[in-house]
Amino acid sequence: PQEDEEYSYSRDKMEERTRCLEALLPWMEARGCQNLERLDVRIGKELGVFLRDGGRGVMPKDDVIVEVPEEAWLSVPLEVEDPELDLAWKLLEERWKGDASEFAPCAAWLWCWPSLAHPMFWEEEEVDLLSVSRPASSAVREMRARTERRVQQLVSRARAPGSVAPASLLESDQAALEDEARRALCLVQTRAMMAIHSTPPKAAFIPVIDHMRTNASGNDPTVAVFQDAKDGVDQSSVPMKAKVEVAKGIRRGEELRIEFETNTSANLLAKYGFVPVPPDQEEDVYQNAMDETFQTIAANVGNSMELDVTVESKMFGKEGTVQDGTAKMKLEFLAERGWDLRPGYAPRPPVLEMPASSFTWGMLMPLARFLAAPALPTRGAQRDIQASFEHFFYAVYRGRPQEPYTEESILTEVDACDIAATWCESLLKKYQPVVDKITARIDSAFAVLNKEDGWQVGNMVLAHYKAKGADGKIARSRKAQEATIMNVSNDEIAVKFLTNGVRQKVPASWVSQMSDISTETQAMSQEEAYLCLLRAYLARDVLMAEVALAEVQFDLSRAVGESGLQFLDAIRNKNFSAARKAKQDFEERVRTDLLEMSVCQKSPLAHRRLTCNLQRPMRNPSDG
Repeated sequence: PQEDEEYSYSRDKMEERTRCLEALLPWMEARGCQNLERLDVRIGKELGVFLRDGGRGVMPKDDVIVEVPEEAWLSVPLEVEDPELDLAWKLLEERWKGDASEFAPCAAWLWCWPSLAHPMFWEEEEVDLLSVSRPASSAVREMRARTERRVQQLVSRARAPGSVAPASLLESDQAALEDEARRALCLVQTRAMMAIHSTPPKAAFIPVIDHMRTNASGNDPTVAVFQDAKDGVDQSSVPMKAKVEVAKGIRRGEELRIEFETNTSANLLAKYGFVPVPPDQEEDVYQNAMDETFQTIAANVGNSMELDVTVESKMFGKEGTVQDGTAKMKLEFLAERGWDLRPGYAPRPPVLEMPASSFTWGMLMPLARFLAAPALPTRGAQRDIQASFEHFFYAVYRGRPQEPYTEESILTEVDACDIAATWCESLLKKYQPVVDKITARIDSAFAVLNKEDGWQVGNMVLAHYKAKGADGKIARSRKAQEATIMNVSNDEIAVKFLTNGVRQKVPASWVSQMSDISTETQAMSQEEAYLCLLRAYLARDVLMAEVALAEVQFDLSRAVGESGLQFLDAIRNKNFSAARKAKQDFEERVRTDLLEMSVCQKSPLAHRRLTCNLQRPMRNPSDG
């Protein structure tokens, strides 16, 4: 999260970081770093590394922006049992040596940055907020358990004979020593890099480069980091450097972004302590209600979520319940292939990984169509079920052309869309109370930070936004939303809405104070409220990233289903001209997968076609 220097807790940190940066850059130059004057390292409200203004035009691809030789790296060998643990210990040793350490400026710079908003430092009740999401909860809890094991190992090293740990720290309570170890591990996890071409390969802090932010949007990163290694040359005789090269043309003043890795928002939160979110929107209003959701999805094209798949008797129409008839036979057929949807049989519902399962080659719609397709309960029902399964799964994976839609197949598609929408709606209903709870924590934290009366820049408020009225003119929205005050004038207040980042100037009469401070946050200090706020934002952002995937699929399924119903209604009313138009609209909607268009074109999944082996069990979480 971006840190705000409005608050004294953060402002003190800014001063410390400024001093450390002023000491770091001359130290790096003395160790052979080149072209540091080209970099604008920002440590305030706007974090990151930018190409310093100083000329016009575009810096061309492959130009070297800066070089950081190995002499400036704080590193340990990579080929050990736990290089992250060793690098954390190396950082602690250099920190405890103080000015006697040759890496004192580097260690001091690093120590400014362990973010206490990282889930490594969360309270247990904050971790519990993620329980609604299995991927997020599992990733964070596994990271915390691994961290605590390493903390105890570092504490043991610190108390061993010959340790350089200061006596004052060893004599203090155990919690203080554990906190030092945890901060070092946080820095390794969030800022260290692997130098695989050095001799030997190393895990390293590479100063300034470790301050560059990631690009998770699927667009090309602006820069790439290379090690200066040459093929066919003994690397032990070649001075090793980390080089930042332009990956695509970049203008002066632009941010230098690298790609950490393609991963889900849950894993990025657990590892790096951040969640990719959409950039601030400057437009007054979104073009449609889905714009904000698409922006959330596009912020991290590597994101995914688990969609629980459950069945209810109403999904099968006249085919009986889940305990009898053809419906029961379908469920037994799927169970034999490792996909057990029968209520009470599996320890937890099977899951579909979204958005991959919603793509045209995914499993979401084939599974829903298989459940929805009619099959007569005759002696040949088992053969009908086998044929239906092969039609909806095998044919799709083999890329067979879509057969022309008939009235019966459109009815099946409508029912399948209803099933898919029901699965998505169940997830949205499960997430909503948790998101509301997190929002209440955000409100309370803001209330602690904004105890002053009157409208103040940075205050959390409720504000109505500019919406399009029925006559097409700008009107006041029906509901007020959370916003932050950006500027105050006589009759208007500039606000930034928290849900989507949109900034607007609205009449002062549209703005109202937030609710009172909750009981649980009344005793919070400014620092505690600030950390509560940042952590709550992270928890909400990771859940909303998953909600966005379900929302798009829900809306897509509803739109296709409604289009099919319009065709069926026209047929029943014998309005054949309307039926032809409705059928064309339906077929167009089926072909147009909104989620695939918005995400898959930029995603690695776009270039990966899945294959299907009918003898191979489908993925079931019970067997891993």
